[in-house]
Amino acid sequence: MNKPETGYISDYDILVIVDQYDLVAKFDLWNTIEDRVRVFLPPFFKLECNLTVHTSDEVNNTLKEGQYFFTGIKDQGIAVV
Repeated sequence: MNKPETGYISDYDILVIVDQYDLVAKFDLWNTIEDRVRVFLPPFFKLECNLTVHTSDEVNNTLKEGQYFFTGIKDQGIAVV
């Protein structure tokens, strides 16, 4: 939700869950994917889009800890498989 009166502009965070930790550190790959996602978004949808990459173990641990970002994704996110 955008709030022009406060200057707040929504963005989209995409959580990518991988099965191997070495995939998390492939920054060039994730930066390329972010760039390609931005290119394919319709013009009216030009919001900031960020990829966050974690292993399934990391995600499960943060959910157990109740970390806000990850519980918000679990509760309000849309799974794309």
